[in-house]
Amino acid sequence: MKLSWLNWIFLISITLLISLTWHEKLHLNKFYPYQRSLKLQYLEEKEENLSKKDSKAFQVWKSILTGNTKKIDKTIKDQYSRLALSHVFTPSGFHLTAVMSPFIKIFSKKIFKLIFIILICILAFNLNGLLALKRMSLIKLFQFYLSNKIGFLSAITLDLIFGTFKNSPLSFTYSFLFLGIIYSDLTGIRIIFLFFFAQMLIAFFQSSTISLLLIVWSPILNLFFGLLLPIIFLLSFPMFDWQLKSGIFLIEKFNMIVELADKTLTYLPILEMSLFTLIIFLFFIKRKSKLLIFLLLINSNGVNKSTTNKMKRSKYELSHLDKFYCSRALTTGIWQISCSPYKRRSTSNKKIN
Repeated sequence: MKLSWLNWIFLISITLLISLTWHEKLHLNKFYPYQRSLKLQYLEEKEENLSKKDSKAFQVWKSILTGNTKKIDKTIKDQYSRLALSHVFTPSGFHLTAVMSPFIKIFSKKIFKLIFIILICILAFNLNGLLALKRMSLIKLFQFYLSNKIGFLSAITLDLIFGTFKNSPLSFTYSFLFLGIIYSDLTGIRIIFLFFFAQMLIAFFQSSTISLLLIVWSPILNLFFGLLLPIIFLLSFPMFDWQLKSGIFLIEKFNMIVELADKTLTYLPILEMSLFTLIIFLFFIKRKSKLLIFLLLINSNGVNKSTTNKMKRSKYELSHLDKFYCSRALTTGIWQISCSPYKRRSTSNKKIN
């Protein structure tokens, strides 16, 4: 049952990612559609009197609450991205689960738990944007009456037909993939490897690279952040001066851990994502040792050892990219380019002249 569940989760996720990527290539359409973020006036007022150092941590705090990532320091944003922590910047199912868990345990009677979940749903669906948060609140409501798996499938199907999929198909796909792994009932090292495989899958479709050290850092950092979230949430309202100082202090310490983890990523080779690399890791998870050894012997392009090569493009090719924002990545010794008429907020893409 576990294997069949995961097979379906990965099959549907891969199908969605292929269709989204194919649509982007054909139409040069938005791969990361713009999502409205929540605006909280009191956060803007608190921001005005902060020093530059405190402001960096405060912008991370602000994004956790509202999903607004515009003012986050680029270095911090890149560090989080390399560690697969970009989900931290947008309120999502991860945030909702971390914040709800302590409060749910307080209520001993089911009726109080139900009322609490319904209130969360009402609040989420009355806020602008925050599509992942709305999706997860719906899943929690369905799971209250049904099992985790049936509740997840029922809510995600309803969301697919009537909900947020049309507004943010990529967010929907990521939620389906990672929540599907969580509700597979697997634990321990197996689920850690499955999460890493999911990150590899995303890196493959984004033509990006990934570090093997994410197997270690990803569960550690997500655990720390999950423990930090309820405290940050409590410090966010009404945000007196002592709350503001305490919250900034905690965010700064977490940023220091992220910076340390980011520096260690260079200690192991950076993997270039290819179909071959994905298959090798899949055989590793399934413990197919003979096939794994064979694939490792014939694979020689899995590690990107040089990122200093300069990309050369003809004037003719560049002339067709005047009005597009493009990202570039060195993959198996070849520069790959991905363009869109829309500037992606989550990357450092620059317009090509």
